[in-house]
Amino acid sequence: MLKRITWTILFFIPLIITSSCTMQTVKPLPDLAEEKYASNLDFSTPVVSQAKEVYFTTINLGFAEDRAYSLIVKENGELLAGGASETGYRRDYSLASFLPEGKLNSVFGKQGLMTIDLGNEYDYSKKLLLQSDGKIVAIGYTQELNNAADTYDFSAVRYLEDGNIDKSFGNAGKVVIDIDGSATRHDYAVSGAIQKSGKIILVGYSYNSASKYNVALVRLNADGSLDTSFGNAGKVVTAPDATNNFYGMAAVLDENDNIIVAGYKYSPYDFIVLKYNKDGVLDPSFASGGILITPVGASHDFATALAIQPDGNIVVTGYSYFYVTGVGYTYNFSAIRCKPN
Repeated sequence: MLKRITWTILFFIPLIITSSCTMQTVKPLPDLAEEKYASNLDFSTPVVSQAKEVYFTTINLGFAEDRAYSLIVKENGELLAGGASETGYRRDYSLASFLPEGKLNSVFGKQGLMTIDLGNEYDYSKKLLLQSDGKIVAIGYTQELNNAADTYDFSAVRYLEDGNIDKSFGNAGKVVIDIDGSATRHDYAVSGAIQKSGKIILVGYSYNSASKYNVALVRLNADGSLDTSFGNAGKVVTAPDATNNFYGMAAVLDENDNIIVAGYKYSPYDFIVLKYNKDGVLDPSFASGGILITPVGASHDFATALAIQPDGNIVVTGYSYFYVTGVGYTYNFSAIRCKPN
């Protein structure tokens, strides 16, 4: 029996396709006339631009290159920014704590900063999670040590509330996970979530023996060990088909701790949404066997973020682009909304 799948394209700018689905366009905001940038300002100093005030702060962590990929705002207003910093020819997990006004929190870590070397040449922290006890989990990927193939593995680091590494987690505060045990393939964790039980979900994509990327999930126990009750000995790899690449880019949990992952497929490039139960099994009541694959724009569609509305509907957003002869590539915001089952 065929199953009806309900989803809605929320917006696509500009509107260039027709569809039997309900579509809504959003009028673009006017561009700022002259955005002004300033360095080394705290958040109490406004930088005025058209029709709004913008507050900036920049921090040099003392390295050649610092990149923030994730941000958390704690209940007390403290800001936590996580990413990667270049130290010599290496890159390490980095974490910075800011006071609400934008100044470094000098009692956090080492004068507001922490960098963690996972023992490999390149370590990238892509997502920060905050536990209920105040501990901070950083999720990302790390290059395999002494590996000529330059492959990457899922990784995670946990910090205490004061910014110091939590040595009770994993191997002295660090966890590195190879999805399939091969030293010649890439595994990238880029998102995650913490379940009510305190177990930690890592989400990303993994390169398989058929030279294709697939959506990959890992669940850790609260102490950083692999939770072998989840999927296949703690790991789940989902390949909706054998001919395309599938990338998991973002994840959220619903009120029942079910895991919802958004990303994209190649080729062609389409949005993908996957729903798993809390133990890593695809939910057959969602879309087609737990997986939704849908085009949004006329050509290339990439889902990069998602959220759950109060009524349980799932909103997925990202961008779409297409080529216009004589103009070049045009990029647009795009989004869909789908029902939870």
